[in-house]
Amino acid sequence: MMVAISADAYAATRLNVFFPANNQTSVDGNLTGQCVTLVKWFMAEMTEVPYPFSARGHARYAGDTLVAQGHAIVVSAKDRKPGDIVTWKYGKYGHTGILLSGDRVFESNVNAGNVQRRVVDGSYVYSSRIGKLDEAWRNANLVVYRIKTYKGDNMPTLVTKEFARMLHSEMEGWDLGKTHTGVYDKVFMDAWGGKPIEDLLWQKWKTNEAFRGQRERNRKFYDMYSSVISGLSDRPTVAEYEKALAQINVEAKKAQEAEQRAQKSYDEAKAATIKAGELQDEKETAEKTGNAFMRWLGDQLNKLIGKGN
Repeated sequence: MMVAISADAYAATRLNVFFPANNQTSVDGNLTGQCVTLVKWFMAEMTEVPYPFSARGHARYAGDTLVAQGHAIVVSAKDRKPGDIVTWKYGKYGHTGILLSGDRVFESNVNAGNVQRRVVDGSYVYSSRIGKLDEAWRNANLVVYRIKTYKGDNMPTLVTKEFARMLHSEMEGWDLGKTHTGVYDKVFMDAWGGKPIEDLLWQKWKTNEAFRGQRERNRKFYDMYSSVISGLSDRPTVAEYEKALAQINVEAKKAQEAEQRAQKSYDEAKAATIKAGELQDEKETAEKTGNAFMRWLGDQLNKLIGKGN
């Protein structure tokens, strides 16, 4: 289960720790205090990667193994985000850690700063610390890996076909059976597949792209949507998006119920108007019938008194 709200929060409470080796990694020897062990514990507690303590090779290769197993993707360094695994590929072992906000790195076994040390398997290892991504000693061969199943709020959740369909159906009212095809899915996933959901939401929220059609179909709903998203941050998280979407759905239901009540009142008023018209017609008919009878009666009386023909 997730044990911290974010990668930053995870690291803040785990400084100066010698992350212990897990029994499942016995083939790697005793990895207590090693950089790969910190990453394994992070995956175990903050992602849904199966068998997080499995042996996946030295630091420089572990990320590639995760990609090959379908648990991660490689992203460009310029697109890095908190929670990404940052790996420097050099020498026999390389080095790895977890990226935090502000281009900081949560890492183990780095002899820098006020860290503790202990002997493991005859060699010194150094406790966990937070360093900077651009420290001069780091090798230039940086590779950034992104786990597909993060659970922290400030870590990216990747766009999937299922999420895209949910976004379009719930926000735009599409009939997925008619509007989604394999060709559309491929085009969409070529553009967004593997990217953070937050990036997609950023475009959707702030350009109103998702509601452009909805705005024309239902102006009231669009205005309501606009008022809801005005309170969102510049780059909403998935949690913020889901909260806003829930609020939109509640307001939409209220609006629908109000429209139903208005329609009912209109229908009742219309029925009353029709009824009143029918009564008026009956009255006029009765009056006409009465007038005709009175004229006939008058004619008969005139005949009786000799005034008629």
